[in-house]
Amino acid sequence: MRLLFLPYNPSKDSHDVDETAEESPQQHAARAYHSKAKSIRKSALRARQLSAGRGKDPAAKADSKSSLESSSDGRVRSGRPIPEPSTVLGAGRVDPFNAYCTPDQPLMVHEMLDHAISCQWSLFAADDRPESLLMVKKSVMDTAIRSPLCFHTLVYSGAAHKAFHQSPTVDNSKSAVLRLTSKVEAIKSLRTALQSQATALADEVIFAMALLAIVGHGENVSAVEKRERRTMSAEQDGQFYASMEYEWQHMKAVIEIVKMKGGLHTIRLPGLAFALASFDIHTSIMFQTKPSFPLFMPSSPVVGTWLTSQPGSPAFQRCPNLTTGFYFLTDLGLPTAIELLNVLNIIRDLIVAFDSYQRRDGEAPPIKMIIFARNLNQHELLTLPDLSEELFSSSLAYVDTPTILKTHRALALYEICRLCAFIFQITVLLPNLHDNIDVTIPYARRIKRCLQCATTELNLHQDSIYHSFFLWVAIMTAWSVRSTILYDWFVDFLVQHVRAEVAGREVDYRESLRMTVEERLARFLWLESECEAPCAEIWEDVTASLILDKQCAFC
Repeated sequence: MRLLFLPYNPSKDSHDVDETAEESPQQHAARAYHSKAKSIRKSALRARQLSAGRGKDPAAKADSKSSLESSSDGRVRSGRPIPEPSTVLGAGRVDPFNAYCTPDQPLMVHEMLDHAISCQWSLFAADDRPESLLMVKKSVMDTAIRSPLCFHTLVYSGAAHKAFHQSPTVDNSKSAVLRLTSKVEAIKSLRTALQSQATALADEVIFAMALLAIVGHGENVSAVEKRERRTMSAEQDGQFYASMEYEWQHMKAVIEIVKMKGGLHTIRLPGLAFALASFDIHTSIMFQTKPSFPLFMPSSPVVGTWLTSQPGSPAFQRCPNLTTGFYFLTDLGLPTAIELLNVLNIIRDLIVAFDSYQRRDGEAPPIKMIIFARNLNQHELLTLPDLSEELFSSSLAYVDTPTILKTHRALALYEICRLCAFIFQITVLLPNLHDNIDVTIPYARRIKRCLQCATTELNLHQDSIYHSFFLWVAIMTAWSVRSTILYDWFVDFLVQHVRAEVAGREVDYRESLRMTVEERLARFLWLESECEAPCAEIWEDVTASLILDKQCAFC
């Protein structure tokens, strides 16, 4: 702001000014001020024009003059791009102070960086409180400012993420070029960082390696055609990460670097440890392996703080019979069966909490807390002993003493229950893996083998205690392999199982029996909003076969 002082000495006091005078002292001062200010502005404008004219050649002056003269509406029509106003500090520039480690980047780069920070990485905040989101954004922004490696990696992943979520009609050709160039720059920076002992174990290197491994071929990403609407799939952008082609060797290297660093608890960048732990757990479910990192904390203290986990809560009372069908595990005589039952009870609390969240109940925990507890529970399920080798051991194959037979049956029931718990996780609580037949088929094959052992060799299907259990196992597994050849095997298993159960009775397969089946399934792991429709379709296929067999019997 400029202050202009004008000398003015009135001949008499302002209160004594003649009211008939043509111009008051105040009016005179204002007129003098505006006149002098106008003169100063004109002088400054002439000086700028003279200085600009000295730097132009005659041809440029003539071209500029003709361009201006040809503009009848006052706009420049020369067709030349208007240069950025670099003479004024920060005017028209996204990064006016060149705060980033790589200055003078085009606008599109900054857009993708902002998208990565605001729309992609903020999903890994501990909760949705503004301060938590701000902390994550600030930490990642600071990392991008300091580290060229993280800067280029974030631009690459942000561009891939935005291309995935944009409309299929949007032209992403420029984005594809940016993704390719930023990926090349990120890999160059990564090689440099890994060659230095000072930076090889830094959070920035782990962060960049993890993103480059997860978004392995982001330059080829195209817009998704069908949006995932299910909460557990859409939350934390599960659809995006489940559709990526991972660089598994890079991810193995990340895991080794984190171990060399001292573990996940040594990582300080907000959200990074949670993202790595989630990736470790979910890939372990995919490949049926043990997690690479130890359990961060037990799930029971987290779930135990929820109002929905209290037996007297309205949410709990809506489904009081959940997991009661698994109580036979306490009679198997296997210590691991008790551990499995505890894990299943935590899954029950997760189901109740998620159902309450879907109903928008006030007592429901936040969805991010449900997902955090789900991951802990999945880790606990993964670390339970795999007793399939003992189940199919040759030492048990031809021994029929009561003690050995009891052990053999216990192992079969334990393994079927453990494997089908994974099926429920994949179909309901982690549904992004449901459409991946490379994940579901190996589980279904193992369950098929266990069911064959339990029925043909151990005759467990003849015990009425396990009728509902086998019904639940077969329906859930059939759901997981709906579009494969294995589906027919499980439907046939259900047909034989139901036919043997209702032998000698007149049953309405389509109505009364279906209602009975739903009640029986709800005693295990069951979420009505997710399970009812697909399982009803499976039951339609089962009843169609049962009715056809019944009609053929009268022919």
